[in-house]
Amino acid sequence: MGKYLEQFMSYRCASDIIGTIGPIHNFEKEISEAFGLLKEIKSFVLKAPHELTVVDLCSGNALVPLMSTFMLPVKESIAVDIHLREKNYEKVRNFKYVKKNIYDEMDFNGRVILTTCHACKGLAERIIEIYNTTKEIEYLILSPCCIGSVEGYPEVVKDKLGKYLTWAYFLYNQVDGKKSLKVNADILSPCNAIIIAEKN
Repeated sequence: MGKYLEQFMSYRCASDIIGTIGPIHNFEKEISEAFGLLKEIKSFVLKAPHELTVVDLCSGNALVPLMSTFMLPVKESIAVDIHLREKNYEKVRNFKYVKKNIYDEMDFNGRVILTTCHACKGLAERIIEIYNTTKEIEYLILSPCCIGSVEGYPEVVKDKLGKYLTWAYFLYNQVDGKKSLKVNADILSPCNAIIIAEKN
């Protein structure tokens, strides 16, 4: 059992989260990805308990915002995806699932942590654009996935970093504010980079 799965299963709320979303394909990998982001969310939430809303774009099965709701003192968590999932989300307090295309106009209220787990190609760039241009969003935690077009980097850089990390670094350079780029080896995916940012 991987580190993050073992930690997840040690929480009393683990069964509630699993009961809410039902069976998950590639369970341990999915849990490790969400838990990797949760660690970064926690560092911001604990500085302002019950004041921050987690908004997770391209949310899929909504593991990241569900974990945030159950495990952290967030104000609320909101999952956003173009496809609405049919799960037991209505039973969870301080949580909602919104069907929305992120290329449409987005509305945010209060103090927001914007998250996304494995946004692909142009979706990652769009999420960064939303973060950069929306004053309510104070923090960004983004884990990129499928590689988009990387322009302006010499081949020697791509060879040294590899295509995925070059893509992650390309995205990192688009983010405004104080920022960092990490690779989390406890995430059970080759796409295990995380961009963390906060506005000055």
